[in-house]
Amino acid sequence: MTVELTEHEKTVEYIKAELPKGEVVVEFVKLDGDRRLMTCTLDKNVIPAPTKDPVTQDKVRKVNENVCVAWDVNANGWRSFRWDRVVSAK
Repeated sequence: MTVELTEHEKTVEYIKAELPKGEVVVEFVKLDGDRRLMTCTLDKNVIPAPTKDPVTQDKVRKVNENVCVAWDVNANGWRSFRWDRVVSAK
């Protein structure tokens, strides 16, 4: 049985696949209702190196599978958005 993905699911899969490779422009709806465009990446050649030893550091917070955390290349900082609020990506 083949399950067809919705357009939203395809967009989320695209973002997850492309973020480690380079920049993705994601449009999403913020919690206050405003729309935002964010140029982000998870490319190891762009994001800053960790400043703490990951082996000895305790887990700071749990991973939330409903949220994507990525490096905002324009703001030079870590930002996040909820997967269910994504409108588009390119």
